[in-house]
Amino acid sequence: MPVMLSNCPSCKLIFHESGVEKEVNKEIIDEYPAEMRESLSKLSEVIQQLENIYGEQINISLVNAQSFTGIYKSLLHRTSTYPAFIIEKNDVYAGLELSKLRDIIDPYLMKDEPRKT
Repeated sequence: MPVMLSNCPSCKLIFHESGVEKEVNKEIIDEYPAEMRESLSKLSEVIQQLENIYGEQINISLVNAQSFTGIYKSLLHRTSTYPAFIIEKNDVYAGLELSKLRDIIDPYLMKDEPRKT
């Protein structure tokens, strides 16, 4: 994940109140290589699609792979490819193919559905 103003609550408040938050964040993003910006855009698109499909049935948390928590989760779940999705602390999928994510998520949601008799 790119390091942006939202990583620092004090900075975010100052830049937001001064009205330059969007411009500064755009400058920060523009400094990253095009490949990374495209990957971030695709990740955002997949997350939006997951939210549209599942709504409140799922909880999505973003963790920076370079943070302590990210390193810990990478070691725990044995992944070194990002973005990685950890589903129910069991299944790990590294990639951005929506159909593959749905193949992993759907069975978990079906377990919770009441059985029709």
